[in-house]
Amino acid sequence: MQKPMVPWAVAGGAVIVAAVLYLAAPILQSPEAKVEAEADRAVEQARRLIWQYSAEEERLAVLLDTLSTQAGLDVSLPADKVAAAIEAAQSGEAVDPFGAEEERLKALLSSGDRARADLEQRYLRQIHGENWQEHATRVSNNVPRDTGQIAKAREARDALLARNQKVLDEALTAVDAALAASRGDVDASRHVVANRMKAAILYQKALVTHRRAQLQRSDADALAVDLADLAGRAKAAEAQTRLVADSGVDARIAATAESVEDLTRRQGELQETVSQLRGTLTDLQAQLADAQQTADAARAAMESLEDAGVDLTDPQGYETFVTAYRAQAEAYRNAIRKTQELQFGTLANARLDESGDFLKGGYRPASGGEIQPQPGIAAIQRELEQREAELAVVAAQIQRDKDSIAAFELTKGHLAEQENQAQQAIAQIRTTAADVFAKLTERAEAVRAVQDDALATLAKVRATLRTAEQAADERTRVETGDISAEKLERMPESKMQDDRWWPGNLRVQTADVLVRESLVRLDQYRNASVDIALIEQAGPALQLDAATTDLMALRDDARTAGVEAAQEAAGLIEKAAGQLQNHWTLAAQVASAQYLLALYGDRNAIEAAKGNYEAVIDVIRDRDPDLADAYQARIEAIEQQ
Repeated sequence: MQKPMVPWAVAGGAVIVAAVLYLAAPILQSPEAKVEAEADRAVEQARRLIWQYSAEEERLAVLLDTLSTQAGLDVSLPADKVAAAIEAAQSGEAVDPFGAEEERLKALLSSGDRARADLEQRYLRQIHGENWQEHATRVSNNVPRDTGQIAKAREARDALLARNQKVLDEALTAVDAALAASRGDVDASRHVVANRMKAAILYQKALVTHRRAQLQRSDADALAVDLADLAGRAKAAEAQTRLVADSGVDARIAATAESVEDLTRRQGELQETVSQLRGTLTDLQAQLADAQQTADAARAAMESLEDAGVDLTDPQGYETFVTAYRAQAEAYRNAIRKTQELQFGTLANARLDESGDFLKGGYRPASGGEIQPQPGIAAIQRELEQREAELAVVAAQIQRDKDSIAAFELTKGHLAEQENQAQQAIAQIRTTAADVFAKLTERAEAVRAVQDDALATLAKVRATLRTAEQAADERTRVETGDISAEKLERMPESKMQDDRWWPGNLRVQTADVLVRESLVRLDQYRNASVDIALIEQAGPALQLDAATTDLMALRDDARTAGVEAAQEAAGLIEKAAGQLQNHWTLAAQVASAQYLLALYGDRNAIEAAKGNYEAVIDVIRDRDPDLADAYQARIEAIEQQ
């Protein structure tokens, strides 16, 4: 049977009706639906743009820029490596184009400044985490060897960074357009998905800003290490400025000089005694010569008398002989006694006791008073020899002491020169330290400015999420029982009826933002604490003109704000737990907030965080052992904390 033909009029009418309905459909739509549709289109555009964004590439670009400017290294990736990174990011392929660069960084640093080694380790962990060494085992020959290749790498890297930023900016522009959509009194400013997407874009910007602040702080930390090193050198040099005092050389010089003074005084006394003894000895020797001469003359006279004999012709001859002989004999005896007394000395005004025994008897004063010993030439000669020998010893000791003083003075001169050099070194160190501290202060202020920028962006993220949460909460509570299915189909509320989890999810996202804010505050708290400790410990040695009052206020404010943010995050997660059916990830997020509180010094939060992590591990141990191990590592880190 032939198929019946449709009349042209009928067909034409059908087409016209269809066209009219097609053209009239937007007119029949409600303003809310129109605004929703326009916002949805802009949101979809933003979503497609965000898919092109790579947070990993952004981190790498920030990392390489920081290494180049701060560590003084050329860490530009070769052009083909950057291309590989871009392709991998676009395709989702799991490749590692950065291993060879890490090898090159290690090789450069091994022959360069070892003080930057810790900086390298910290930076490389920003890419791959704690196990970045596993990536460094891969080998590649695509390392730039000439300036042209390096220039291409820089161009590619700059293009990469610009593309990433452009993606975020364009996505933000698109989502702002979605939120700006309006028809009359109806607008999309509270569009849930658009606000949530805007929050996500701003959050990525805040992450980049925070990461940049952390890397910039690493530069400040390197300056802090330099300043601490300068303080150590200044303290060591300060000890060199007390060499003279610490050596006791002045006390030794003074003691030796005092010894010389005493010995010189003793030398004078000895010289006077020697002079007196010599004078006495000379006088006694003269007397001894006279006495010996007298004795010789008397003895000669006695011998002459003996030779002549008695003159018998003279009736008085015998008496004359005896008288003359006795006189000469007495003179001889007196002279001999005198010589004995002069040679061996005597005891004046002394007599033997009644026993009369020269060996055992004792001497008594002859006529009252005291016995007066009178030394003879022999005794005086012995004393003179002793005093002269002592005088020689004293003179030799004086010379030795003077030589010692000269040696001490020479040593003191060397020590004083070292002190002078130390003073000059300290002055130079303090000049350098003042410059380093000025740079550190400038960098620290710059870091705080970037941190404040990140916090301001995160505050916008929270406000945006709050708007989305309120809108989602309102829309999920709309009663649609009295609205026809056809009308409900055209209403935006219809899209939210089955999404009761949105408010809870948005609260959890807000909690994530608060955790990030707390992390930024933790950086501020720790940075200020480090700077305060540095000023207190290095300031005196380096004479830094710095006060810690403002830093202490900044530290305390950062801690207060950080603790409040972490506590608020934990509260939001607990509030959302019922809406999200107590999913195990919530316990992990609460534990993260509690761990932050532990880092701020809350000891009670440590056990709470451990308990939540242990609960998470019990749930995921079988399904995701790697993640369970990561949480176990976090528990160990908490225990160390």
